[in-house]
Amino acid sequence: MKKLYIILFIFILVLSTFFWVCVLSTKSQTIVSEKTHLINPDSTSGLLANPKYVYKNRQNIHCPYGYPMDGDTTDDYILEKEQYVLSYSAEKNQANWVAWTLDRNWIGEEDRYDGRFISDTTLPTHFYRTTHDDYTNSGYDRGHIVRSKERTLNTRDNKATFLLTNVMPQTPDLNRGVWLRFEDYYLNRVIDEGKRIFLIAGGIYNNNTTLNNKGQIAIPDSCFKIALFTSHYNLNDNLSITDFQSIAVKMPNIEGIRRTPWQHYITTIDAIQNSTGYDFFMLLPDNIENVIESDKFGD
Repeated sequence: MKKLYIILFIFILVLSTFFWVCVLSTKSQTIVSEKTHLINPDSTSGLLANPKYVYKNRQNIHCPYGYPMDGDTTDDYILEKEQYVLSYSAEKNQANWVAWTLDRNWIGEEDRYDGRFISDTTLPTHFYRTTHDDYTNSGYDRGHIVRSKERTLNTRDNKATFLLTNVMPQTPDLNRGVWLRFEDYYLNRVIDEGKRIFLIAGGIYNNNTTLNNKGQIAIPDSCFKIALFTSHYNLNDNLSITDFQSIAVKMPNIEGIRRTPWQHYITTIDAIQNSTGYDFFMLLPDNIENVIESDKFGD
């Protein structure tokens, strides 16, 4: 009888152990599934920057010195396209930043795409996908971040600049005036001088205003752009501070500034980092990063 009790006890113990192993295994699979969903909701279209080390070490031709990163990467959905790379905010329905490289190899004879702006279907299905009509009668332009004129090698490249993940609301005076003149300045240096530039741009959001007060598409109160001139792609090159020149601007998203010289809004990369919370060019050696981020063009 004693042996029977022992056998019964062992049987119950084994059965209980098997039960809890199954429960924990199921729970673990659920967590892994959720984590995978967070890191990569759609493996063909993007990467949500979580965990941080995955994000920090990411590079491509548009971000050779590392992807910009802030203290909270849960609102950074990365879209890597041939023409540029961007971090998208599902909360603001706007890009946190867009990064791209610009040299003569991107410039051709392609005409400007003449269709409507395009909803980006590479966003996850549970994200709101901005439409052309969301901007209608809002008083704001559909402001390119990567300019159409900077992608004229072929139809595909130019059309990619009309995706609405590459657009932010800008006042007409900003978009068609002072912002445009800065774009002309650095594009002319690319064409005339053969310069190569790494650019990062986006909005700074300190208010809660949205297009047509619908609570969907956030309106930046100012817009920033950073232009880093260099001939180097490779971090393994023997880099020197003389290999780099940086220009950073921060422009208010208001009317009345159409004729203001773009130089009026020159700032430092450090100042933009403080305003956005993002760390730019983090993979550069510190002795170079510290100088280009504190330097103010023209001083």
